[in-house]
Formats: sequence, structure tokens, C-alpha cells
Amino acid sequence: MTQMIQELGKLSSSDEVPEITPLDQFDVFKSKVNASIYWLIYKAYPYSEIPEEFNNLFYTDSQGEAHLKPLVINQLVSAELYCKACSNIFRNTEYQWQGHWSVIQILSRNGIYVVDKNEEAVTEGMLVQASPFKLNAHLTLIDCIMSAYIIEVVTVEKIVQSVR
Repeated sequence: MTQMIQELGKLSSSDEVPEITPLDQFDVFKSKVNASIYWLIYKAYPYSEIPEEFNNLFYTDSQGEAHLKPLVINQLVSAELYCKACSNIFRNTEYQWQGHWSVIQILSRNGIYVVDKNEEAVTEGMLVQASPFKLNAHLTLIDCIMSAYIIEVVTVEKIVQSVR
């Protein structure tokens, strides 16, 4: 993380000005998808080892609509990103990260149930589907992994230490 901040600090503020998207053109859902998947990628790979293929997660079709690249979909459907991220996040565990089912099971054992907004369980069958790709199921699983990460990072002992 510190390396990433240092890299960002090297950008010359006078040379590069980020483009500001007008509010009426801002796509909240695409931004959530982008942020969630990039969070997972940053947990799966060390910052300096992120594959270049992940520089841009979307492509634009002939009608101007944005879609996730097939590589990204394949990484999510195969559970490779999930397993790499979980093994890096939960280093001090004896868990075997071997696919969607193991991720869902381990989250459940720790009190985090992978259910969508309608309180329906997200299943391995939903997550392995590439066509049609179940994006909301994947976002739900990523949100649950984020919750588990927060629980892992923010412990009662750490809170007490920081208050003292």
C-alpha cells in the first residue's frame, strides 16, 4: 500500500489533470463493479505483480456499451482471483482455498452468509456461470470477502491498543 501511495505521489500535478465526469454521465454501477473487482485484484496480487491485462477491466462494444473483458469474467468464474485474494488476506488460517464453494463455506463458518439483496443464497452454480454471467452474485461474494477482511483487520485487541 505504501508503495502504491509513493507511486501516486510521483505523478506530476502540473502535467496530468484527471478528467472529471459530469454527474449526469457518471455510471454508479460501473464504478462499483470497477472498485470491487480492483479491490479483489489488489488483494490477490502484490502491487508490483498485477498482470497488465487488469489495467482496464472493461471494453466498449460497437453500440458504445461497456462490458467486462472476457479475461476478467474467466478469472471470476474460475475462482482464481477469489482463492488468491483469500489466501493473502487470511494468512494465519488453515483454510484450503479451492474454489467458490470453499470460499462460501469458510465465510459461512465465520458468520458471513453470502446472500444477495433479496436474501437469496449465492451458490457455486451461480458463480461458475459464464453465460449469462451473474455479475450481482460476484459482487455479493466480493462484498462478503470485504466484510471478512474488515473483521480480520479490525479486532477488539487492536481497537483497545489504539485507544490506549
